Amino acid sequence: MSRFTKLFLMVGMLLFAAHSSFAQNVVCTVVQPGQPWPFGTTKYCGTTVFGDGNGVAGTLNSFHLAYNSNNNSAGTQLAAQLAPFYIFGNAAQFTSYCQANPMEFHYQSANSCPGAPNGPPLSPDAAGFTASFPGTPLVPAYSAVFKTAGGNRQPVIDNATAHEIGHWVDSYYTVILGSPNSSRSSSTPNFQMELSEDWINLNNVAVNKPCSAPGNLFTDKVDENNNPICSGGALTGIYMNLSNEQVLQTAQPYYFGNASTDEFWAEQVAVVDGQKDNGAAGIDSYLQTPRFFCTNTLIRSLMQFGQVPGRAGSTYQWPNGYNCPVF
Repeated sequence: MSRFTKLFLMVGMLLFAAHSSFAQNVVCTVVQPGQPWPFGTTKYCGTTVFGDGNGVAGTLNSFHLAYNSNNNSAGTQLAAQLAPFYIFGNAAQFTSYCQANPMEFHYQSANSCPGAPNGPPLSPDAAGFTASFPGTPLVPAYSAVFKTAGGNRQPVIDNATAHEIGHWVDSYYTVILGSPNSSRSSSTPNFQMELSEDWINLNNVAVNKPCSAPGNLFTDKVDENNNPICSGGALTGIYMNLSNEQVLQTAQPYYFGNASTDEFWAEQVAVVDGQKDNGAAGIDSYLQTPRFFCTNTLIRSLMQFGQVPGRAGSTYQWPNGYNCPVF
């Protein structure tokens, strides 16, 4: 799966000169002008076409309709924020358009745009990113997804869109999770506690053997560098003698590393929403229940009801047999 990049906007006086020299004919078009969010706000840009933009808007709309039980539901909050989403042909097209239109993205100057000389880096391998204002990490500003990443690889656009939605959702539930001062839901101690139990369950080789039944956790899978994890029914290469947790953190550190819980959270949101990126290099098969069942159940409950499983207002209960901590 292509990596996702999360950036932070520099906000200040919007003083800039004309930057038409940066445009390079990158134009953005609203999917359905005059319509309400998301079809009247989502834009398709550069080499993308109407169907691409309509697909992004459709994923946003479906998310809103699926998770709108109350004002705390994830879809309700996303719609209330009128979350701006864009789709570009690639990361370079975004930078070019942003440099021509920095005010649209709240930047002081063209060179402050992601990918510009004085802006935050934007990897050509990125399948998308979500930007937030500095000092206010609970307020995402916009998201962009890319039709092509890393040269010729084609991200699954529905999955990339849902992943970026996940970064917005990560900002919603710090109070409900008992940590109002945390910058993200994924960084709260209660979420980390559920994730720790998930790792314990995943390391149980009685049900999760790495390269054979039962489990086949890594059979036919490759790491982020396209190296096989199993060979001949056993872990191979650098993965020999590692626990399942250690294998995942080594094979896919962007999503499973100790410093990557926000990316783990965002991809869990995409999986819960049914927008998956499968295949040998994909990670979503690792997130299928009953794997990571504690965090999956918590995120499902928060997305639908804005509440923790087992509490009034949620129909979800903690799953039996997984020792998910109750809080």
